[in-house]
Amino acid sequence: MRVARRTASAGDCASPGAPREGRGGRRTAPPNGAALPGGNDASAGFEATHRREATAAMDREIARLLLIRRELGTIDARLLGQCVACFGSIDAAVAWLASPEILLGGEVPAELAASADGRAVVRRVLAKLREGMFT
Repeated sequence: MRVARRTASAGDCASPGAPREGRGGRRTAPPNGAALPGGNDASAGFEATHRREATAAMDREIARLLLIRRELGTIDARLLGQCVACFGSIDAAVAWLASPEILLGGEVPAELAASADGRAVVRRVLAKLREGMFT
């Protein structure tokens, strides 16, 4: 059985971090992910734009969370999690917690939840809402 031997090519002699010729003569990035010499202005611009957008989104989320804290004050994390599970989103949960509730005799759930007994009452109401009992 004959085994074909591979002959050395120009790409084999290049240093490990150097750009190599790809298919069709295109230069490809080195395998370690380093940038090609000369840089790529388009990718740098994209990265800067993406970073600005991510920072702006993070700033909006921080502002939203601060608003939630201002509306609710200190709220038990488990209770907030139960509200989110019941209503499907943090925004709906916050709206419910910050509004007077008929099932609580017109009390605001977040204010009622300031005490241990109040949290228990709010949890019972949430359980009723989850089960579909509205009275």
